[in-house]
Amino acid sequence: LYQHGLQPYCSSTRKSRGWEAFECEEVVYFANNANPNRSVRPSGDSCVRPDLHTLAFSYSFLTPDDEIYFAAYPPYTYSMMTGLLSQLDAHATAKPHFLRSELCRSI
Repeated sequence: LYQHGLQPYCSSTRKSRGWEAFECEEVVYFANNANPNRSVRPSGDSCVRPDLHTLAFSYSFLTPDDEIYFAAYPPYTYSMMTGLLSQLDAHATAKPHFLRSELCRSI
């Protein structure tokens, strides 16, 4: 998806604006054709693992002493999930298609 415009998300402790996309530049995603962590076949030959890729990007730090967090997708919180389930539970068309029940309790 990064080849089609998906961007890493950034969150700054100083900006306090939450997770933002399009803060990174030169975003590239590519297969590791020359990966030193190659798989080894039973015959002893090495091969490139097709499941290993690299995501590379640049980011300009604008504020000194800032903490920046990067994520592939913005975190999906428990509060976000319960909000969505409440909306689905209240929606007449969606409600027949799911059952909401408690799986467990935590301390």
